[in-house]
Amino acid sequence: MHRPAPRSALRPALAALPAAAIVAVLSIASAQAAVPAAYRIVDLGTNIHVLDMDGGGQLAAYGLRPTDPKGHEFPMVIAPDGQRAMLDGGPHGGVAHGVSGARAVGQVRKKAQGRQQAVLWPATDAAPVLLAVVPGTSSSLARRVTPDGVIYGTGGNAVTEKCLRWTGAGPGGGVVEVLAATCRVVDGNDTGQLALQLGSHVGTWRDGHAIDLGVLPGGSLSFPTGINALGHLSAYGTDAQGNNQPIWSDGQRLVVLPGLGGSSGQAQALNDLDEVAGMATDAAQQSHPFVYSGGQTVAIDGRIQGFAGWRIVDISVLANDGTLVVTGMFKGKVHAIRLVPL
Repeated sequence: MHRPAPRSALRPALAALPAAAIVAVLSIASAQAAVPAAYRIVDLGTNIHVLDMDGGGQLAAYGLRPTDPKGHEFPMVIAPDGQRAMLDGGPHGGVAHGVSGARAVGQVRKKAQGRQQAVLWPATDAAPVLLAVVPGTSSSLARRVTPDGVIYGTGGNAVTEKCLRWTGAGPGGGVVEVLAATCRVVDGNDTGQLALQLGSHVGTWRDGHAIDLGVLPGGSLSFPTGINALGHLSAYGTDAQGNNQPIWSDGQRLVVLPGLGGSSGQAQALNDLDEVAGMATDAAQQSHPFVYSGGQTVAIDGRIQGFAGWRIVDISVLANDGTLVVTGMFKGKVHAIRLVPL
């Protein structure tokens, strides 16, 4: 997920280091901000899923409108104070995948069941602009919009997906360009660096090229989950035993982060300080939310005030101030919640 601008862009040079040394470097790089000692819960509402955050703290999300008898998903932008602006998703609903300032991007359904098309909302109270389509594709989604209005996303059909870039988006849908085939855009930063799914591998878009970062030794699959302002990625992938492991990448190699003593984990978000958040199992194979910072991976569910009855399912955002946006379960209902450091 995209995060606000970093408090410090100072980082050691990683290119020449072996993978085994990178975790030690990360310990130094993130030492300025340890895992918070406590968090408080801010409930953003039920049946809401957050997908992105911009530099001003706005959240791109989707949810269920209580008055909709068909249960369609509807796009929304959530302001830093928690106020929701429902976007025009058309008669069949849609999803907001990204937000930057006044703009939001995502997809709307063209039929109750069937293809979906990438859209731009120029403002939260504006009608969606359908983005140009690539011949031969049946569905598309816009995943990320930069502050200067460049949009990145994915188009595809039943056989393949392609990574796309839209420029000049307006009433005519803008100009669409194919960046790479067998490719899906997962996340992007303000400078146009992207986290890509290249087939079954983590990849990145940098300097005009799609770069395949491969898999862990002995593994067969890897999946990106976010990219920060430095072009570093969060991800997860299988090891030689077939278990998922939490991964950080400098955009050149995949590095397994320390876990919580169990067999598996996923890195699901990172910030511009190279702190990482995700889910991992402990020695009893129980799943916990974690934050990696200052060389330590810490289970945080024991640090959340008023957490009795809650269960965290996944993590969408890790902001530079340590705030997390997560999906949680409470009394059988799905909630989007902020975990705010104290």
